[in-house]
Amino acid sequence: MVFSALLQFSIINYIHHFEWKTKAKKYLGDLSDGEMRMKKELILQEKSHRKAKRIDFVSKVAFPAVFLSFNIIYWTYYLNVSNPTQAIK
Repeated sequence: MVFSALLQFSIINYIHHFEWKTKAKKYLGDLSDGEMRMKKELILQEKSHRKAKRIDFVSKVAFPAVFLSFNIIYWTYYLNVSNPTQAIK
């Protein structure tokens, strides 16, 4: 579970920084007006923040679901298939 949390944190950080750099260069590269530049920076930050929140929400649902399904499959296999002497009795 800790590994999943670290993986999620790394993915969100990478996406956030990558998008920020590419979009900042695209939108802010040739602006000279400071106020307009600040507005566009705020818009970019908000978009990145929304995307990070969406990834966080999906992760909150996906990680427990995968963990639960893995446990169901594992224990079903372990109790029924891996111990054949008990199945014969």
